[in-house]
Amino acid sequence: MNSPEDSFWLNEQSKYAEFKKNNPSLDYHAYFPEKTYPALVTAMTIELLVKDVSQPMILEPGCGIAVTPAYLANYGIRTVGLETSKDAISFAKSLSRELTVPSQQKRVNLLNKDFYKYKTKDTFDIVYNWCVGALFKR
Repeated sequence: MNSPEDSFWLNEQSKYAEFKKNNPSLDYHAYFPEKTYPALVTAMTIELLVKDVSQPMILEPGCGIAVTPAYLANYGIRTVGLETSKDAISFAKSLSRELTVPSQQKRVNLLNKDFYKYKTKDTFDIVYNWCVGALFKR
């Protein structure tokens, strides 16, 4: 049985698939501009914060469908997105392929993981969460 969060993301993915079927030349920007434009501004802000960092690395716990990580990759920034909802991550991976320039797609690493249980040897220059509005810079 799906969690309420997974049910929400399955429903969103279904609505977006229907939108794409009826509007094949349009993308997620046209479908949901109230989410994509703030995410783009966030990505631009982060890009400015790390412009002097060689090979910056960003972590977004609770990334949802990971619109901002997709945009960050287009700036050449490596991003790890963590999300506990498997359906959100599935949708995120699909959107990432759509929103990220093909040559930069390897810069986005989306994981179905709980932030509190996530273990890594990586160090991150910024940890942020778009929905919470929290941003921490090293």
